[in-house]
Amino acid sequence: LLNFGIIPFFLIGFLDDIFILSPYTRLFIQVLTSIIIWSQGLSMKIPNIFISSISLSNSILEIISLIVTVIWIVGITNAINWLDGLDGLAAGISAIISAGFIFIGFFFNRGDIILFATSILGVTLGFLKYNSYPHDLIMGDGGSYFLGSALALLSLSLLQVEVSYNNIFMVFLILFIPIFDMTQVLFTRIFLGLSPFYPTKGHIHHRMIRSGLNHPKTVNILYLFTF
Repeated sequence: LLNFGIIPFFLIGFLDDIFILSPYTRLFIQVLTSIIIWSQGLSMKIPNIFISSISLSNSILEIISLIVTVIWIVGITNAINWLDGLDGLAAGISAIISAGFIFIGFFFNRGDIILFATSILGVTLGFLKYNSYPHDLIMGDGGSYFLGSALALLSLSLLQVEVSYNNIFMVFLILFIPIFDMTQVLFTRIFLGLSPFYPTKGHIHHRMIRSGLNHPKTVNILYLFTF
């Protein structure tokens, strides 16, 4: 499911690179794909502590799981896509995040996580040779959607065996930089009365560039924070 789940996201981005799809079309297909993934069992589970403290029916818990899963997959996928604003930024951060998942995979004795995360780490490091500043190649939406969906599904797979607030926080911490960037951009756009899909220069790397940092320093600082 990890392998097949990322294919639709890659195709969405690839088609957008060629034909420039509407953001609403992309969002609709992403949500639909996420619902299908959830229906196949790869979902954000509700922590047992939460279930035991609040009496909810199974149908309500399923709805909550569906909503959280869709938001998580679509959110992380687009968060990585939005980080692809500087040479090497999205690829490098994805590589560091993948390395984090490899470490956690060893901790939980999850061979599937280790194998999948190692594959993502390998392709991102290989691509960085040509994507670092100044770039020879760019990944486009096809590449960033591929990486974003892979990391989103990887994190969900990690939480399938044992779901606790500690484990959820651990995954959230590894993905903090893309989540933080996406959240502050969305709230800023909404506060300004703009559509969440309206492109702005409010991403964290744009702010750092405007503060006087050059391209390589901005990327390296964000690498360090992610690490």
